[in-house]
Amino acid sequence: MILKRLLKIFNNYGKIIRNLPSLNRRLILIAIDSTSIMFAFLFSISFFENQEIFSDKNYILTSIIITISGIVIYLKGGQYKGISRYRSESYVEKLFLTNLILSLFLIIFRQLFNVDYISLKTIFLFSINVTFLNILIKSVIRNIIQKNFNFSENLKSKNIVIY
Repeated sequence: MILKRLLKIFNNYGKIIRNLPSLNRRLILIAIDSTSIMFAFLFSISFFENQEIFSDKNYILTSIIITISGIVIYLKGGQYKGISRYRSESYVEKLFLTNLILSLFLIIFRQLFNVDYISLKTIFLFSINVTFLNILIKSVIRNIIQKNFNFSENLKSKNIVIY
């Protein structure tokens, strides 16, 4: 019952999102990626640290810096292409390489600013978490949009016979 209601809500939002201009759809993807990067980073830190991560301003400031850097790396890496590319193996490889660059940035950030609470285990867990979250979220978005989108409606081509 709850699942059907959630699917109905997501389907309605899928129709709304599909009708938005391309720039607005990309901004929504950037907001989703920002949330997933921040969540993955804070989760990775809290997994290995015993402290309360929201009470220390350094954790929050670092997560904001990592999120902004991640979005810049995603923009440069071409992550905001059409939604139909989110299932191919090349997308997963490209996403993994982009997240590897983000992880390398984390290692450099850790060394430059002597951030002791970012360990290599944290960076490894972060890479896995952010890759998994991105694949999961974008696959769900793609399925919702494709479910609401009848591709035959927009196909305006003539039948051509080739001899």
